[in-house]
This record gives sequence, C-alpha cells and structure tokens, in this order.
Amino acid sequence: MKQLSIIYCEANGECLVMNEFKDTIPVLPNVGDRVGLGSAFYKVVNRDFVYLEENHSVEVYIYLDN
Repeated sequence: MKQLSIIYCEANGECLVMNEFKDTIPVLPNVGDRVGLGSAFYKVVNRDFVYLEENHSVEVYIYLDN
C-alpha cells in the first residue's frame, strides 16, 4: 500500500478528504465512536474501505451522523 486516504461523509452526502497518509497506518474511529470535525461532533455510523489496484492505495470512507 502506497497511500491511505481518510474521507469523512456527512449525512447530507457531502464528503471531505481529511487526511492522506504515506508509509504509516493511523488509528481509525470505530462505528459508534464520536469524532470532532471543526467545531461539531459526529457519530460514526458506518465505515467502508476501497482498494485502488492501479495505484496501490486505500480509501477509507467514514460515514457520519449528528
């Protein structure tokens, strides 16, 4: 794996790429955890992982709800 992207998706469908990592693996929030983005806190309702074979990277989608 060359790169890991973490993408947060809000309930309204808006997605935001928060971080891109190379050569490291961050701690990801679990379903049910609360995460802070800006001045608001959201509950993680689902996670999904996509492996992109052409560039050997992983995208992590974290779905949020108020």
